[in-house]
Amino acid sequence: MNTNEEIVGMVAQDNNLKTRVLTSIPLILLVLVCIYFGEYPFLILCCFVSSLIALEAIKLLSSNGKTLLNFFSAISIFGTSLITHTGYTDPWAYIFGAVSCTIIIIFYYTMNPKIKPFKLFVFSAIILISIIFATIGPWLRNTPDGLVFVFWLCLAVWINDIASYGLGRLIGGPKLLPSISPKKTISGALGGVIFTVIFSILWFFITTRTGLINKDNNIITLAILGFVISIIAQIGDLIESAFKRKIGIKDTSNLIPGHGGIMDRMDSLVFAVLICAPAMWIIGEKPLSW
Repeated sequence: MNTNEEIVGMVAQDNNLKTRVLTSIPLILLVLVCIYFGEYPFLILCCFVSSLIALEAIKLLSSNGKTLLNFFSAISIFGTSLITHTGYTDPWAYIFGAVSCTIIIIFYYTMNPKIKPFKLFVFSAIILISIIFATIGPWLRNTPDGLVFVFWLCLAVWINDIASYGLGRLIGGPKLLPSISPKKTISGALGGVIFTVIFSILWFFITTRTGLINKDNNIITLAILGFVISIIAQIGDLIESAFKRKIGIKDTSNLIPGHGGIMDRMDSLVFAVLICAPAMWIIGEKPLSW
């Protein structure tokens, strides 16, 4: 690459970074406001995000029946989430979600009979994950430590993403998995883990000093949670990168300027939520008191 091409590439990267930052600010504020108010604002946000994820999957993986698939997916996501919101122990919520997901997958296969097994599997997984995310996201917020925990979870994932991207660009070095994601580096991955753990420790001191959580909580627990969330978030990002590479696309859509699609932005957070929720269900609903 000659000097002129290098300069053009650097300018393009800088412009893209500015666009990413300018787009991120209002989106982050919207998410934080919905988390703060909880209840229906947060439920609607989770359903809306899940519906957009399903819509992107349908657009990318379906040749026929897109309009009906979009309609059925949105109804399933909002319906399951609303039913579950009225009572998380109500078995009808899970029955409705399971039946809806099955109907969508059957309809998808009926409309696309020549679909390859890989695409059928990926489509089924994304629809299932969308419905689950719209259901357990509001549940996480409604747990005893929900407000503080969901704030921490979102901020931890965002800090992991920023640190991984920034340090990977700044330090460079050996690639993490070049066959899946050529731009991700080992330095970026380690930086993401370190900064997420540091943030989690700082979050512990901030929340205990301000009385948001009990002072008897264990700082080691939150540091370990930060470590685990960083790893999970990066795995989620790599899985989405592998999916995009397999079907030959760079972004899942151009919905968010500078970022790509909703899946491009939410992959890490969705995987983090999917892991946290079962852990809280098994161990208890107060993760900051473990």
